Amino acid sequence: MKNSRCALWRNPANLTEKQQIVALVCAGILGLAAIFAGIGWIRMRMMREWVQTTGQITTKSGGLSEGLPAIYPTFRWQDEAGNEYRRTSNVRASLGPRAGQLIPVRSDPKNPQRAIFGTFVQSGKIFVLIGAFIAVMGVLGCLYAWWMVAALAQ
Repeated sequence: MKNSRCALWRNPANLTEKQQIVALVCAGILGLAAIFAGIGWIRMRMMREWVQTTGQITTKSGGLSEGLPAIYPTFRWQDEAGNEYRRTSNVRASLGPRAGQLIPVRSDPKNPQRAIFGTFVQSGKIFVLIGAFIAVMGVLGCLYAWWMVAALAQ
């Protein structure tokens, strides 16, 4: 037991086959968490200087029936100079907003046609949250698996 606790830090070649598998799976889980968190961080950083305004859903392209939410909603907004823009979201929103609903919009002041709904999901924050969740659950799962492997080795 005393030898298996610190074996990873002293010499990875001394690990048992089961310990190597646990370490590899843990590295994969933490890598997946880093990918999710990285996507969210990049998206949030990209939009750091974007302007927030209020827009309105104008059409409901892809809706199944009148009055149902749009799958790919089209929205409009105005920039600070009063110019009006219109864009269809690239993100599927099957339970999304209905036509006429006011929504938060974030747009790039350098290219105002580049805009998204200013929501938790489209801003990238959901990716950071998912990445953090995967990382926490992965670390807990890995600690438990490492403990189990060490306990069974005795």
